[in-house]
Amino acid sequence: NEDEFKIRSEKILWSLPEASRDRVEFIQGDLASLYESLKARSHHIHRIIHNAAVTAFNVDEQTANRVNRDGTVEMLKLARECSHLKQFLYVSTVYTSGMSAGPIEENIFATKPEFATHYERSKWESEQMIATEFADLPWVIARVATVIADDDSGHVTQQNAIHNTLKLFFYGLISILPGLKRTPIYLVQGDFVAKAIAQIAAHSKTKEIFHVCHDRSAAVELERFIDLAYEEFMQDESFKSRRLLKPLFADEKSFEVLATNMKSFGGSVLSQGLASVAPFGKQLFIEKDIFNAHMKSIFLDYEKPDIEVLVRKTC
Repeated sequence: NEDEFKIRSEKILWSLPEASRDRVEFIQGDLASLYESLKARSHHIHRIIHNAAVTAFNVDEQTANRVNRDGTVEMLKLARECSHLKQFLYVSTVYTSGMSAGPIEENIFATKPEFATHYERSKWESEQMIATEFADLPWVIARVATVIADDDSGHVTQQNAIHNTLKLFFYGLISILPGLKRTPIYLVQGDFVAKAIAQIAAHSKTKEIFHVCHDRSAAVELERFIDLAYEEFMQDESFKSRRLLKPLFADEKSFEVLATNMKSFGGSVLSQGLASVAPFGKQLFIEKDIFNAHMKSIFLDYEKPDIEVLVRKTC
């Protein structure tokens, strides 16, 4: 809406160096209308960074298709109108790998995998269209992992399934959790993502793919993630006094039954949290080994975070 657009625009504007602010223009609209709005100015566009998407794991099929897939097509059509275009940078997700386990490399996934969510599937389909139907464009893909916090401070602006799961832990609303103890969880900070995308925009070559993600050595295993959360929550007297037990690991079917039965509770914290976590539950059984050598090759100041400290601060 108009108010949200104004708030976001001003926040971005005032985060920029003063000398750069008069070079920035904000245009409001959905993806379809942006194509019409910008088509007449296409000859002045040199780079497109397409970052618009519904990223919720529980996004429905229709919304995922309309926004994530079809919206991307509209931007790709606009890109074809840009006679001076140097780059179309598509911000994707490492979960376009779907339910694939083992090595996840920085290339186009030739075989369509199974998917846990419509979010993953819609982003995979977008990547496929970029690499085939729109292969004539100077495209680059940046696949981002799950953002746990804005930066090293642990401050959170935009919440996702990770934060909803932590809420369920804190309020003692979940007794079982899907997944395997050793499943690696790949987490990144928002400022790291922004810096990586800036590096990719400035230094990548056409038709390159980058994983904006730390490798397996910097991932936190699911059981350890839960331990860290409970250790931090125990610092809170109200949490400590409730003597809450950690959730037990359950198979996918058992957790699905729980999530389905809780739908009758409507807008409760429990039902909302489970609705966010349940679709992603399948991924918690998959051990991925995500490669990021390509990303590190152009991100010269790259450093792995202390992921356990980051998880603690976020909690």
